[in-house]
Amino acid sequence: MLIRKYAAKDRKAVENIHFKVGITAYSMSRNPENKKTYSKLIEYHVTKEPESCFVLENDGKVAGYLVGCLDDRNYKDVWITVKACSDFLFRYFKLNKKDRRFFYCQIRTFFTALLGITPEFRVKKPKNAGHLHMNLLPECQGKGLGSLLIKRFLKYAKSKKVKAIHADAIEASFGNNKNFWIKNGFEIYSREETRFWKDIYPKEKMYIVCYYKKL
Repeated sequence: MLIRKYAAKDRKAVENIHFKVGITAYSMSRNPENKKTYSKLIEYHVTKEPESCFVLENDGKVAGYLVGCLDDRNYKDVWITVKACSDFLFRYFKLNKKDRRFFYCQIRTFFTALLGITPEFRVKKPKNAGHLHMNLLPECQGKGLGSLLIKRFLKYAKSKKVKAIHADAIEASFGNNKNFWIKNGFEIYSREETRFWKDIYPKEKMYIVCYYKKL
């Protein structure tokens, strides 16, 4: 296993893992099939701040990634979601029925959250902090490799005088990685119920949890 800095040649592999593992730790292929629109969620990191990204390499192949941002003021998550929605609308009639349904549900929930009807945007984020997002292929999970990725990124962030880092995670009955974040020195900063995935998991009660760590 090798942890190294992200390179432009890794982008396709990182996007594939991002899609395969998904935000809920289950393959997104059960929901959308269109990787291009879904990959917009990490586009900032690999295009605007690639120096803050790392990959886990196994037998010469990328098996995991950590994408980071050293200052949240450079990363406008609402605007990035708007851009993803715009991309969906522009390509709507080129998408299959499954993708149309998924992205329609995402856009609908996004605007209800924006209007304060649903609580997603009530999740508090620390000020003057950076953030990270990471995923590992299933065969690399549970082996301490995620912790090594975080350790490498935090060392880098600290060398850049970053004072704090946060990470957002999805909590559900089929996936709760609270122990992982706590083990790596993070604490819960805020937690709010999310309905972004309600159409896909109608019986699930899911939460967005913001984990926080001072450096």
